[in-house]
Amino acid sequence: MRAWLRNFRIVFALTAVFATGSGFSAEVDSLVSPGGTPFLHIQDDQYENVVLQVYWPSSWSFDNALNPTVPLVTTQVVYTGTAEGVDLGELGQRLEELEAQRGLSPTAESVTGAVVAPAENFEEVAELLNLVISNPAFDPGQASRIKQVLVNRVGQLRQGIDAATGELARNLIMHDDPVRGFFSSSVESESFIEAVTIDELKQFYNQTVTRNNPTIVMASPFEADRVGNLIDELLDELPEGEAVESPETVVDFPAGVTVVLHDPDAERSNLTFAGILPPVSQGGEFEDAIALAVLGQGATSELYEVLSPELGANYEFSATALAFTSRLRLLQISGMVDTDKLAFAHQVIRQTYADFRENGLNSSIDGIKRRSSANMRINVENPRILVPLVMESVLNGFPASRAIDLPDEIEAISPEGINQRMRDVFPPVEDLLTVIVTSDPGLFPDACVVETPEEYRECL
Repeated sequence: MRAWLRNFRIVFALTAVFATGSGFSAEVDSLVSPGGTPFLHIQDDQYENVVLQVYWPSSWSFDNALNPTVPLVTTQVVYTGTAEGVDLGELGQRLEELEAQRGLSPTAESVTGAVVAPAENFEEVAELLNLVISNPAFDPGQASRIKQVLVNRVGQLRQGIDAATGELARNLIMHDDPVRGFFSSSVESESFIEAVTIDELKQFYNQTVTRNNPTIVMASPFEADRVGNLIDELLDELPEGEAVESPETVVDFPAGVTVVLHDPDAERSNLTFAGILPPVSQGGEFEDAIALAVLGQGATSELYEVLSPELGANYEFSATALAFTSRLRLLQISGMVDTDKLAFAHQVIRQTYADFRENGLNSSIDGIKRRSSANMRINVENPRILVPLVMESVLNGFPASRAIDLPDEIEAISPEGINQRMRDVFPPVEDLLTVIVTSDPGLFPDACVVETPEEYRECL
């Protein structure tokens, strides 16, 4: 199911780690640069690198009249390119010499830029990157090469049973919302990529990457005045830009629908259940993560205990929470299964989920909380992770300081709170969307059967 989403959240890790016990303490300062740009800064004399993340909101993907692949093509062209009048090889070589790591990536509702560089090199890095972002060279030859790479990638994403499941599920969930086009790996997406024009690249870039709209988080050993000057230097000569309204995702979720994609060549079957969860901005995402870990992650999970005796070494199911956009978040239970075990897995997963949601946890979560809190405590000591955590916190409407307090927040989670949340916000089993790809559609006589993901409207 990796083709389902492009999800930029830091994953809530549940693996075993060991806390450093270093007594880390930091504060996030809300500042304004001399040029008037607000930003958040985490200062620590011990930081050897500067870590910067800039988030520009965008509503491009939410307009049916616009080519949904333009954000992806634009960011790739700018990221791999140079500035007007600047030799690409010289620019790349100098950034490499300065040990600068950089990225520029889109989501359905944003463009995010990231830079990590040694503190002693950051001023020159900021100067060089400003050349690119303030006046990128939209070279037609380079754009054509990027488009061909992306067309090939979409074609690869479309291969396999997981990809078919993901495309069908996206279509069913977001059928009338234009944002669906951003996530698609259909043949139509290849046509959209090939049709992207240089004018569209410039239009999207110039209305998105501006001085007016970014959220900026930076971690460095520098004092506030120096940081403000560096941010002004980085953003110099960008257009002021207009305010971007937060886009809405309108989902008419097909609750309780079962759709079977008939694939006569499928050697195994894919079974996926999905349901709507509240957005992260409403809180509770760590309670959800623990509950879903207990339900369906690892060899001690509820699903493993009931499915593995029958499925044996072929057990592949997991339960996760995933986000398409800041407002559209899903519970997903999915996995591969031998077709002769498909009906069994379908029935057992539904019953196990229904019982788990209603009856709650039946084992201690102390171990998961301890490992997760320790892992998060190490995360907030690492500026490369802390900066995105702070960014995510403020974008979801929480105080920036929440990122630093996450270890304590996780430790305070109670079994009773998780159980109540599951009953309140986890969708009832009868409201789950079921998506199946199999060679034997006769196993589900009441299901809507389609031959391609593009036929999804027949099932709505």
